[in-house]
Amino acid sequence: MSDLYSKEWFKDFVDDFEYLYFCESDKISEDGKQIINSLGIKVNNNVCREYEENIIKKDHLDKGIIDDIVVAWKAGRLKREGDNYEIEMKDGNYLNGYGRTIKSNELKDYLNKVPKIDSIDEEKFEIEYKKYLDAGPVPNNFGAVYIINLMYFKSSGKWPIYDKFAHKALKAILMEKSPGEIWVGDAPLKAETDKVTNMYLEYCWLLNCLFGSKEIDRKIDRALWVYGHATKRKE
Repeated sequence: MSDLYSKEWFKDFVDDFEYLYFCESDKISEDGKQIINSLGIKVNNNVCREYEENIIKKDHLDKGIIDDIVVAWKAGRLKREGDNYEIEMKDGNYLNGYGRTIKSNELKDYLNKVPKIDSIDEEKFEIEYKKYLDAGPVPNNFGAVYIINLMYFKSSGKWPIYDKFAHKALKAILMEKSPGEIWVGDAPLKAETDKVTNMYLEYCWLLNCLFGSKEIDRKIDRALWVYGHATKRKE
């Protein structure tokens, strides 16, 4: 792998892309606009830096706490109301990222049954994942990525969060392609444990290749998510 497509190359743009994660389209600096225009990036994130750092990270991730806030955050269903945030709901129920209903009583019951994390060994992922699958019943429209999200918070980030766009960014960097040239399929059905395990361990392997560990901080994860939306290669 050339020096251009390495961890050191990533460091050169991580600040710029991480910055774009929090910016509304009409408030991006001129430099930010140039980055978006040159790489064809279109992102949609409604959470500000202060909320993510204080509520999501300090109050939940650092403490290993899960609740409906972390589910809504992953689904992109937190709406800003002045200085506060509210969970976007429909008829008293939660919504996933595709706008499909997650019944409120089913989610709350499931979250109360989610077990602790016993191992962060990659060889034990399938065992840990099955524990979360079997803790159920898992609500309808609450798929594998949302289960992994709970593992992420319960482990305080030791099991990395999974996202399709971050996966695309990692493969693009290592393959010296643009993210727009990379195909990453949708996550398997939550009960397809073999496929979920293969998808997730590939993602962990890519993280290890670039960063020497599957445990990355939120700044890097946010930058990967943004770059994964690019249609052109960062030169």
